[in-house]
Amino acid sequence: MRKLFTFFVLAVLSISAFSASITLKVSMKGSGMTYDSVFVVGKSLIGPGATKDWEFVYMTPEADSVYSVTFNLTKGDTVVYYFSTGNNWDTYLDFRETVDTNCDASMEIVGWAGDRGFIVPDAATTIGFYFSSCEELTIVNGIESPSFNQSFELFPNPANGFVTLTLSQLTNQTISIFDISGKSVKVMNATDLKMNIDISDLSKGVYMVKVSDGEVRKMIVR
Repeated sequence: MRKLFTFFVLAVLSISAFSASITLKVSMKGSGMTYDSVFVVGKSLIGPGATKDWEFVYMTPEADSVYSVTFNLTKGDTVVYYFSTGNNWDTYLDFRETVDTNCDASMEIVGWAGDRGFIVPDAATTIGFYFSSCEELTIVNGIESPSFNQSFELFPNPANGFVTLTLSQLTNQTISIFDISGKSVKVMNATDLKMNIDISDLSKGVYMVKVSDGEVRKMIVR
């Protein structure tokens, strides 16, 4: 019995020596997405744990539109991931976030575009972002900080026919819409803080909306 107990303790210590607790958080504030649940999809690409996949792992809702999940990951592994408001491979492109290449860590790590990424550190770590945003999420004593300074909102999303874009400021703003290949399909000057944009000429699919050099958001046309 003593030998069995000793073996168990050594096994636990061995696992803890090579793994780290990583908590992923996402805030849905300002996302413009309609959703019931939030999931994370990811994969360890490089390292001892490189066979590990996460397929639509349910995230636990917290206060103030924040969702979280914790993994025990192998230290030193290279991980790519993204958040999603759907959990079906047939329609996942309609619901997954796409991160702008200006802050796409996975692009730097493995050359993938549109996903987040990190190398698992030696100690327990919390990593948080706003959905489809480069802005990091910080939770202090259960309170979100700093405040979310969104540059614009889209509603509804998914949309059909028209989408309403609400700006936080109007000065010299240009609105650009791109398809998933990066081709510009619509460009206009902002004329009001709240604009109804005609998207009836756009084919069904996923697009990216950018206001001048500010935030980039995903828009789904149905």
